[in-house]
Amino acid sequence: MTEPHQVLLIDNDEQKRHFLEISLRRAGFEVTTASSHHEALAQVERSKPGLVVSELHTPSVDGVSLCQKLKAHQDMAGIPVLFLAPDDRASTHARARAAGADDIVTKPAFIRDIVDRARTLIANLEHHTEASPAAFPAFRVSLHDVDLVGLLEDITDQVDRFVLDLQQGNGTEGSLTVSNG
Repeated sequence: MTEPHQVLLIDNDEQKRHFLEISLRRAGFEVTTASSHHEALAQVERSKPGLVVSELHTPSVDGVSLCQKLKAHQDMAGIPVLFLAPDDRASTHARARAAGADDIVTKPAFIRDIVDRARTLIANLEHHTEASPAAFPAFRVSLHDVDLVGLLEDITDQVDRFVLDLQQGNGTEGSLTVSNG
């Protein structure tokens, strides 16, 4: 299970890593750090963070490889990755996106921008976790046995978005998606 407010920060530059760590802590995050992508993988396996913030590429940090490994692993694929990119070239951003990055901040960047992006990614993770099918197990019911309007009202009181899959006895199927009531 991921820890949503836990951030794993990866940077081989100790001074920059320490400065960003302090800034993220002040913003309310729990932060663990790593100075290489090998150390980062070990950290992720020990305790799955809610977010990985990583340099895209430095001598000891291969963010692309790290991101690909995370996204390929079933238990870690949902962990968002925020890259700190050295430039804003389209090829740099394309490489990061192809690796599975959820967001990219081009350096130099304001700490506020990094914190805001981190909060957004974690909020998205929490929203998707709350609304995931695992959080609301499927159930089967005959519409002859329930008040459909009452059922929909009960569901919309509990969640912002849901999908109702319908199937008739003759095999005809349909789907009803409700967002924000």
